[in-house]
Amino acid sequence: MKDATLHMTKKIEGEAIDRIPKSSNSSIKGTGKAKFSTNNLPKDPKELINNGWKDVTPEGMAKNTNSREFIDPETGMKVRFDPGKPGANGFEGKDHYHVYNPNSTGKRDYYLDVNGNPVPKGSKASHIEP
Repeated sequence: MKDATLHMTKKIEGEAIDRIPKSSNSSIKGTGKAKFSTNNLPKDPKELINNGWKDVTPEGMAKNTNSREFIDPETGMKVRFDPGKPGANGFEGKDHYHVYNPNSTGKRDYYLDVNGNPVPKGSKASHIEP
């Protein structure tokens, strides 16, 4: 299986650019010892926090939605958890994650699927159920 969590830089015109947000500790290097991966995310996102992940939810998102963003400071893996809304259809009615693609070039490869492959924003494959 492809381990997309270890490739945390993007080449732009020959320069490596750190894809970890400035709000996190970008000097942290990955260890390759991730407890969670694209195909192994917890039902309760509090488990991420209990395992050393940081809540990096932007203030506007935290105020206006129930979605939360988390980053693993050991690997740089970043996810968004969207809780299901009672009575809603499709993924809106189910708890799910989106795993950010650290090498994204735009909307067509914005997230990773359950196997760590790039997928478009809004695609069915970008919704990962725990």
